[in-house]
Amino acid sequence: MKRGTGTDEIPVLVARSAPVLGEQAILAYLNENYIEPSDAAEQRAKAAKMKQKELEAACPELTPATP
Repeated sequence: MKRGTGTDEIPVLVARSAPVLGEQAILAYLNENYIEPSDAAEQRAKAAKMKQKELEAACPELTPATP
């Protein structure tokens, strides 16, 4: 990783051939350079519901949280 990015720090994002280091810097870079899709909240909710179903299937002894 260090050879490709110049660092062994995690997390790192290589943007325009330059590493962006650290969670806050990466989030700032993404917010400045990419527009969030209008259905992003809907997609996050859908992903959370699917993850919950996966957990319930993997751990059947848990009380189901979703109908």
